[in-house]
Amino acid sequence: MRGLPIVAIFLILSFSTCTVTADSTIEMRGGGSVVMEQATATWCDVCASHESWISPMVESNGERLIRVSLHSSIDDPLGNEA
Repeated sequence: MRGLPIVAIFLILSFSTCTVTADSTIEMRGGGSVVMEQATATWCDVCASHESWISPMVESNGERLIRVSLHSSIDDPLGNEA
């Protein structure tokens, strides 16, 4: 019985696949919705560069992709509380 939760998680995750193709597009197949969690901050240099692929991915997958954006309020006046 101890291994049952691990087997259940494996089975759930195995129904959905995410592939990066040669032309750098991201394709999701099978399974249900995919949750994408994005953490940002005003001091994060890399965070802004991710928008170039995140927004098109969200638009191309419609309601199938659930985007959760977190912006820490610790030491950041523009932060939000989840």
